Amino acid sequence: MLGDAISNESESTIMPSNKIPTLLVVVVLSEKQQWFVAGISLVDGAVDCLVRSEPANLDAYVGGDADEQLSFLRHRLSGAMQRGFDRLWGNAAKASRIVLIADQELPDSTPELLPRLAEHLGIWMTRPPIVFFQGKGSERIECFSELQLLAGQLEATEQTYLEKQLPTLQQKLADPTAWEVIAKPRDSS
Repeated sequence: MLGDAISNESESTIMPSNKIPTLLVVVVLSEKQQWFVAGISLVDGAVDCLVRSEPANLDAYVGGDADEQLSFLRHRLSGAMQRGFDRLWGNAAKASRIVLIADQELPDSTPELLPRLAEHLGIWMTRPPIVFFQGKGSERIECFSELQLLAGQLEATEQTYLEKQLPTLQQKLADPTAWEVIAKPRDSS
C-alpha cells in the first residue's frame, strides 16, 4: 500500500519528455518597477518573450516595513513566474530552472531586500530550482560577468545559453510590442 502511494506520487511529478527544457528568465527593472518573463531554450538558445507587467507593477512594496516588502515581492514575482510556466507549457516547453535578474537595488528599499528575497526564493523554489542575480545599473543585464550571484547556481550549459542570450534579451526589453502585457492588479480596498 505504501509502495503504491510512493509510486503514484512519483508518476504525478514526472514531466513529459517531449517538452523543450528552458530557462524561465524573470527580469526586474528597478527604476520602472516592472518585470518581464522570457524563456531561453536549452536546445537551440532561442529567446521567447512571454509576458511583462506594466511599469509601476511593483511599487506597492514602497513604504512597507522589511517583512511587508519581502512578502509583497515574493507573491508578485511568484505570480509572474506562474504566468511564465503556463506560457512555456503552452509552447511545448518546460522550465528546468528559474533565473531571476534584478538590474539593481530597488528604490526605497533596504540594501538587504534583494538578498533576503533571493535567499527566501532559493530555499522555497526547489522545483524548478532558482538562481538569482543582481545587476550593477539601470537596465544593464546584458553582461553576465557583471551580474552578482545572490542565490542558487547554474549548470555549465545553462550558463552558456544565458550568457550568450543576455544581449538579445536586453534588446527585447526595449520592445514593448514583443511581450504580452499583464495588467497591474487593482488594490483591494
